[in-house]
Amino acid sequence: MKQLSLFVLLFILLTACTPAPETITLSVYFLDVNQFAVGAEPYERAVTRTIPASDDLPFAVLEQLFLGPTLEEQADG
Repeated sequence: MKQLSLFVLLFILLTACTPAPETITLSVYFLDVNQFAVGAEPYERAVTRTIPASDDLPFAVLEQLFLGPTLEEQADG
């Protein structure tokens, strides 16, 4: 019984000490129109975005894709 209690206590302490990530970093791929126009691969360009952590990661990724490139990303090509 003591071993079980010790195990439960250690488990609670370890899970309590491990903070959940506040943000996640993901890559979103957009068409590079200039590359596509001249037929030079790769036609897509990855951009990295840091967003608040979400329980629904697929939704968060699609949301970033549908937002499109930012003005800074557009200026970069």
